Amino acid sequence: MDRCDFKFRGELLSSHGYMLCEFDGSSSTSVVTTDSQREFTSVPMFMGKYHPILYYTYNNALIMEMSICKIDDVHGGVITPTEASSLKRWLSSPVSQEFRVGGDEYENYFWNGTFNIEEIHYASDCVGFHLTFTSTAPFGYKNKVELSGSVEKNASVTINDTSDEEGYIYPDMTVTLKASGDLKITNSFDKRETVVRGCASGETITFTRLLQILSSNNSHALGDDFNYKFIRINNEYGNTANKLTFSLPCTYSISYNPIAKVVIS
Repeated sequence: MDRCDFKFRGELLSSHGYMLCEFDGSSSTSVVTTDSQREFTSVPMFMGKYHPILYYTYNNALIMEMSICKIDDVHGGVITPTEASSLKRWLSSPVSQEFRVGGDEYENYFWNGTFNIEEIHYASDCVGFHLTFTSTAPFGYKNKVELSGSVEKNASVTINDTSDEEGYIYPDMTVTLKASGDLKITNSFDKRETVVRGCASGETITFTRLLQILSSNNSHALGDDFNYKFIRINNEYGNTANKLTFSLPCTYSISYNPIAKVVIS
């Protein structure tokens, strides 16, 4: 995908006849870098001489601005009302959609969100649009990490988290048991133990990033047998290894999108 192009809702900007551009010498892409901007909460101690940080929050989603115009210069690049209506129909999604920009350096990154659109007029003609993309998060994401395989009883698999944000992410995960018993999955990083008791051989347990648990065995009372500690993929500066140990032999599939602190430049 060309650097002057982007993809939204699975469709290319160029396929609609437009490209990223500049108006009046302004940058084709100006960025409000709200990613990584945090508000810290601290408490004063020792008569205000020490303010330990208790926690932080992101108060704003990532917002990126850009301008577009027609690729061809036929009729001076004038955009008809019908063309403007069609473009707004595409970009003004009522729900968040995946947004990707062109250029090799951005190939592995994407954002989720939608656009506000302003027309740019020269005299009485529409000649372009100013777009404001508002993300659903204060950052973007890297392409999905997917791992699958099989482990024996008390065997392990290691996941190295590549997120730019220190902390943890809940992955999507499925486990198909090869033996009956209590399933215990322990992460060496945080010593967190996920337990599902009373599993049957051949049963598939699904854990989602939305903190849901499902079983292929409709008679398995998960509400009673699950300890409600979902597996987390963790990282901290200098330590990204998550060693998952399974108490029962099984096949597994794990996927998640690492956080990416990148903006369009």
